[in-house]
Amino acid sequence: MEDIEVINLLKDAFELKRQEKYKHAMELLYKALALCPENIEILSQIADLHMLLDNPQSAGTIYERLASKQVDNVDVMERLCAYYMSNNNQDKAKTLLEKFVSSYPSQKAYEIYLKNYDLMNFPNLICSIYEEKNLADYHSIELDKTYGIALFKLNNLKEAKKVFEQISSKNLYDDELQYYYAQTLYNLEEKEKAYDVAKSTLNSFINPKLYNLCGEIELDNEKFEAAIAYFLQAIKLKQNNKYYYNLATSYFLNGQLDDAKGCYLKAISLSPNIDEYRYSLAYLFYKQNDLKKSKQITDEILQQNPTFKDAIFLNAKILYDEQKYFMAQRALDAFTENNSTNEEYWKLFAQINKALYKIDFAQQAYEKLILINPSQMDYKLELARLYFDRQKYTKSAQLVVSIMSDSPKYISAYILAAKIYIKMYDFKNVIKMCDKVLALDLNNEEAFYLKALGQIGSLDIDAAITTAKQLLDYNPHKSEAYALLGAAYVEKLEYEIAEKFYKEAILINSKNADYFLNLALLQEKLEKPKEALRHLYVAHLLSADNKQINSKLIEMYVNQKQYKNALKLLQHQLKNTQNFEAKKEIQTQLKDISLLYKKTSGILKYSLWELFKI
Repeated sequence: MEDIEVINLLKDAFELKRQEKYKHAMELLYKALALCPENIEILSQIADLHMLLDNPQSAGTIYERLASKQVDNVDVMERLCAYYMSNNNQDKAKTLLEKFVSSYPSQKAYEIYLKNYDLMNFPNLICSIYEEKNLADYHSIELDKTYGIALFKLNNLKEAKKVFEQISSKNLYDDELQYYYAQTLYNLEEKEKAYDVAKSTLNSFINPKLYNLCGEIELDNEKFEAAIAYFLQAIKLKQNNKYYYNLATSYFLNGQLDDAKGCYLKAISLSPNIDEYRYSLAYLFYKQNDLKKSKQITDEILQQNPTFKDAIFLNAKILYDEQKYFMAQRALDAFTENNSTNEEYWKLFAQINKALYKIDFAQQAYEKLILINPSQMDYKLELARLYFDRQKYTKSAQLVVSIMSDSPKYISAYILAAKIYIKMYDFKNVIKMCDKVLALDLNNEEAFYLKALGQIGSLDIDAAITTAKQLLDYNPHKSEAYALLGAAYVEKLEYEIAEKFYKEAILINSKNADYFLNLALLQEKLEKPKEALRHLYVAHLLSADNKQINSKLIEMYVNQKQYKNALKLLQHQLKNTQNFEAKKEIQTQLKDISLLYKKTSGILKYSLWELFKI
C-alpha cells in the first residue's frame, strides 16, 4: 500500500514539474521521501528541483549525500559535477571527475569527463586523455565530437576535419556537431562545402551560430543583402556581440552607414573592451568625414592599447586629412610593424612626404609601391608626376610609356604625356596625346585645354580657338579657356577681342596674377595706360615677389611719371633682396629714377646715402 502511495506521489510530482509548478512538485516529493527516506531517485528529483528553483546549495548538499552513498553512480556524479560547475568551482569538479573516471571508467563516464573539460576550456587535456586512453575504441559520437572540438580550438583543423567527417553523417541531428564541422571547413577555406553543411542543418534546426556562419560566408562572397538577413536571424535568436559586429560590417559594406553605426554601438555595449569593435566605429566616422569623432575614438583606443596597429594607422590618416602633416608623420613613425610589403603603409608614407615636400622620400615610397603592386598604374603615374615636377622629363616619359603600354585606356597617362611634350616643345605630339584622350573621354576638359595649347604652339591659331570654344561648350565657367582664347587672339593681333576674353577670365578667377599681367600688357598695346597700370598693380598685389610683374610695374610707373611709386617699390625690393649683384642693379635703378623724380619735382626725398647703403 505504501509503494502505491509513493508511486502516485511521484506521478503527480512529475506532472507538476512538467507544468513548471516546481514548489508544488517539491512538496509531493518530500512526502514521498518521508515514506522512503533512502530512495535515490526521489533524492535526485528533489535536488534537480532545488536547481530549478535557484537553490544550488540545497541541491549540492543532496548531490554530495547521494555521491557518498552511490560512489559508482555515473548519473549522480554527472549531477554533482554540474552543480560544482554552476558554482564556478572548477577545481572540485575536476577532482571529482578524475577520481571517478579512474575508479569507474566507462563510455558515459569519459563522455561526462571530456564534456566538462570542454566547458572548462582545456582542449590540450582533452586531446591528451582521448589519445592516451584510446577513447576512439568506444566508437562514441559524443567522445569523438568533443575530441574534434578540442582539435578545432587548438587550430589543428585538418585533424578536426577528419574526425568530423567520420561522425557527421552518423548524427545529422546534432546541430552543434554540424556547426563545428561547417566552421572547420570554413576556416580551411572550403567555403562552398561549409555553406552546404550549415544550410542543410538549418533546414532542421534553428541555430544562431549556423546563421552567423552562413552570414560570414555570404559576406565573403560580397552578397551583403543575404549576409544581413542571416545575421538578423542570428541576433533574433541570441543577443551576441559578434553577431552585431558582423551585421554592422555588412551594413557598412552595403553603404548603410547609419544602420552600421547603430550595430557597432550595440556590439561595443555588449563587449566594451574589444578594441576591434571601437576601431571599426572610428573607421566608419572617418568614412563619413567626421574626423573629430574618429580621432576621439582612436585616441581612446591608443591610450589603453598604444600598440593597436589599425588605430595607429587610422590616426595618421586622420592627421594627414586634417593637413597636419608633421603630426601625421610622427604618428606613422609609431607604426612599427614590418612594413616591407604593407601597401597601405607605403601609400600613406608617400602622400605625407609629398605634402611635406620631402620629394626624395616620396619618390622612394612610390618606387617601393611599384615593386609591391606592379599592376597598380596609379603608383607609376604618381612617380612619373614627381619626376615631371623635378624636371626629369626623360624618366617621367619612360614611366608614362610603360603605363600606356600596360593600360592603353589610362587617360591620366596621356594627359601627363601631353604635358611632357609641351615642356619639350613637341606640339605635334601634344595634340596627338590629347586626341587619344578625347577618343576615350569626349568631355575631358584638360585634354581640350592642352590640345589648344599645342595648337597655339604649332601656330595653328584658328584650330586653337575652335578647340578652346569647344571646351567652353562643356564648361562655360572654365577661366583657363577664356585666357587661352585671349592668348590666341593676341597671336592674331586682334587685341580688342583678346581683351574681352581676358576680362572674362578675370571675372571667373580674380586671384590669378597671370591673367591681370597679360591683360595689362594687352591694354598697353591698346594704348590704355591707366587701365593697364591698374590691372598690373592688382597682379603685383596677388604675386608680390614676381620679378616679371614688378619689373613691368616699375616700367609703367616711370612711363606714366609716377616716380614716387616706382621708388617705393624698388626700396621694397632692395630690402628683400640678398643677392649682391641684384642689389647693385636695383641701386642703379633707384639712382636713375631718383634723378628723374628730382628733375620733375625739384625735391629729392630719398637720401643717396640710404640708397647706396648695403
